[in-house]
Amino acid sequence: MESVSGYSFTDYDRSQLIKAAQQISIAIDTLSFYQEPIQYYQKLILLAKFSQEFSKPLNQEKILQKAANAACSLFKSDHISIFFYDEASKSLKLAHSTKEKYSQENIPLDKSLEGEAFLKKKPVLLSHFPKTSPNTKNSGDLSCILCPISIPSYINKVSQKFIGIISVKGKKDDLSFSSLDLKILCFLAKQLGSALANASLYEKATIDSLTQLHSRGYFFQCLQEKILLFQQERKDLSLLMVDIDNFKKINDTYTHTKGDAILKQTGEFLKGLLAEGELLGRYGGEEFIMLLPMSHEKAMEKAQKIQKSVQNCFFWIDTVAIKITLSLGVSTLNKEDVCQSFVERADKALYLAKEKGKNQVVSEQEICFNLSY
Repeated sequence: MESVSGYSFTDYDRSQLIKAAQQISIAIDTLSFYQEPIQYYQKLILLAKFSQEFSKPLNQEKILQKAANAACSLFKSDHISIFFYDEASKSLKLAHSTKEKYSQENIPLDKSLEGEAFLKKKPVLLSHFPKTSPNTKNSGDLSCILCPISIPSYINKVSQKFIGIISVKGKKDDLSFSSLDLKILCFLAKQLGSALANASLYEKATIDSLTQLHSRGYFFQCLQEKILLFQQERKDLSLLMVDIDNFKKINDTYTHTKGDAILKQTGEFLKGLLAEGELLGRYGGEEFIMLLPMSHEKAMEKAQKIQKSVQNCFFWIDTVAIKITLSLGVSTLNKEDVCQSFVERADKALYLAKEKGKNQVVSEQEICFNLSY
């Protein structure tokens, strides 16, 4: 062995070079040893940040979006997919993806990596994942990590219910995923499962199961908060009590099941008339309650618009089109109001609308105990 200048290296030179190479190798290994915990710690901090976001009341769509955004940041990947198990088709159904178009929305359990991970209930790390698989279009190789998503079982506190899978494919820097990445994904999947379970419980507590409107309890919770806020700021706030006329006749003629269908359609119709900042809930039976951030005059106009719109609309019981009408009572917040008095005036106005012949709007000003600022 000779140098460029013609100097011939000795055995001593070679031994020194080997020692230097060994020291460099040890230094690189040591650096890697310390870098991995640092990267792990940095990702845990980022994961904790997303965990705080998951703790807020969110619907399923927002939870999935936040989980996908978290995965993008944690793994430097723009190909995140979340699948839920579909009992009817016995397959994994795409629930959310960061890709605008995904080649397969339903993935069979027995012919996919996602299906295999879901069935085995174990995370998967692949250093090379072929892009020519059914789920991708281009040629080449990707690295891939997958983790099943589970939620707590409320029947058996020990067991878990597996509901789907989260998949991360291909880093932007084209490097392979590591075992550290897989561990972080498992943490994220666990947080995602807990957030979805909490969202389900929150929905059951705040949403009426039949009409999918706010439940009475949740509506009154919001109403109490709005009353305090609007009284402090001296802003207009009005309340509508809404009742379907002759609903008992619908039940008696078409059965209670068909009556439920009319309730649901009415709720959907009223929801479609809501503007930003307005709140709608099911009060009970065939009654609905609506909160409007507006003056009494404007609330009366809104109520009359609702009454006329429903009167001119067809509602369906199977293939039979029927007409329904609404009676409405309107009250507006005053500075002495509490939740009960505010609702009571709207309810008495509604009762008066019924007494006067139904299918009409009655203001609180038509009842004897009108209160004003």
